[in-house]
Amino acid sequence: MVGITTFPFAGRDFPAVTWYKDPGLRRTYLTLIFVVMTSATNGYDGSMMNGLQTLKYWQDQFHPSNATLGLLNAIMSVGGIVALPLFPFIADNYGRRIGIIVGCIICIVGVVLQTIGATVGMFIAGRFIIGFGT
Repeated sequence: MVGITTFPFAGRDFPAVTWYKDPGLRRTYLTLIFVVMTSATNGYDGSMMNGLQTLKYWQDQFHPSNATLGLLNAIMSVGGIVALPLFPFIADNYGRRIGIIVGCIICIVGVVLQTIGATVGMFIAGRFIIGFGT
């Protein structure tokens, strides 16, 4: 094979593939952008919750007790735990890509609910739905 670079691994040669020339790899990397965004969103969420707790307006709107603050910070993880038994079936039956798309749509619904949440219950429900989608 002239002109093809190969990489030896375990006694076998694999051709070098450039990701932007392979349509399957382009789709895979595009899909993985959403996975990376999910990880970044989780980090941002922790910072946002800490920042919100310092705002006088937020405290006056929600009047959070200590138990409510604990629930507000934990409910996103609870949503992820509740979704844990469900999403492997989606991935097995419909593929990982569909699972990621469904999770992103669920997260968007949760973000909308959390954004328009006028009560602490709506805010908690939005965070639970976001956790469920992630």
